[in-house]
Amino acid sequence: MRGLVVLAILTAGCSINSAGLDDERSFSDGVVEDTATRDTTVPAADGAPIFDAEVEDGTLEATIDGAPDTRASDAKPDAIPDAGCGAPPPTANPCSELPHREALATGQTMDGRAEDFCDVPYADFDNWSGVIRDPDPTPMPVRTTMRIRAAWSSFGLHLHLSLRDDKIQVAPDLNLWQGDSAEIYVAGYDALTGAFDDITKDPGAKQIIFAPGAGATPTRAYNFYGGAPRGGPLPDRWFHRNTGAGYDLELRLPWGDLKPLTMAAPTAGKRVALTFAFNQKQDGQKAFAVYQVKTTTPFSSCTQPFCDDRFWCTPILNP
Repeated sequence: MRGLVVLAILTAGCSINSAGLDDERSFSDGVVEDTATRDTTVPAADGAPIFDAEVEDGTLEATIDGAPDTRASDAKPDAIPDAGCGAPPPTANPCSELPHREALATGQTMDGRAEDFCDVPYADFDNWSGVIRDPDPTPMPVRTTMRIRAAWSSFGLHLHLSLRDDKIQVAPDLNLWQGDSAEIYVAGYDALTGAFDDITKDPGAKQIIFAPGAGATPTRAYNFYGGAPRGGPLPDRWFHRNTGAGYDLELRLPWGDLKPLTMAAPTAGKRVALTFAFNQKQDGQKAFAVYQVKTTTPFSSCTQPFCDDRFWCTPILNP
């Protein structure tokens, strides 16, 4: 079981996207010290090294069996995830390359739907085939798929994630990974050095965990640094919706959020950092899976993307 972070203090800020449950938004242009540890063993893909990560198991875990949101637009399950798009475009690997879609810089509507991404190639990420899986093999009841679309523009990165999940169960506290949730590991450059804290260590690099809304618990997002939450993405950066068949996440992350202030925004031919993961919980079982990583060779005692950003993929920005 992927580990639970025991926080010394729980006063970190968070981003609670309550508006994301009942309205649509157009885009806007626009330290907690980590005293926690994790102790677990996270197997990698078949034949790869076994990773020892640090965790403390389960004492604060809680879940909520949640019904989907009641927005009229979400009453019917969508196809995954392309309702309104027609035939999907070709598949791609967002760990290797990202397409340029300048129209998204000004034309992205933050409603959680896939229509703005109809021409963006996708990757279907089955959690039983992730390069890092916990447990391994992934139990049948929690096997599911996340469809990933990712592109870039002069504004920043644009992402749409759609997850199959017929019974949303979330953690009500800060430990979002203990329930259904999606994770991204992202930076606006590729010269990463290991630990990241957004202050002196790899500024702009961040792990963001998003949890869907369930019952009375709203959708939430936190930035995590070394396993501890510290604030969250601004509300105009992301949008969640429950679909009846699962949940969708839409993001627009400006380059200014993803790099040191003194660094120029990346352009075509440059590389950025971007890796995806998600947590699936179903009837007492839970699975964590990472889509791809840059390497499975441990750099140090930290052997997972959450504590060493050198594992993160570094896709090239295509023209």
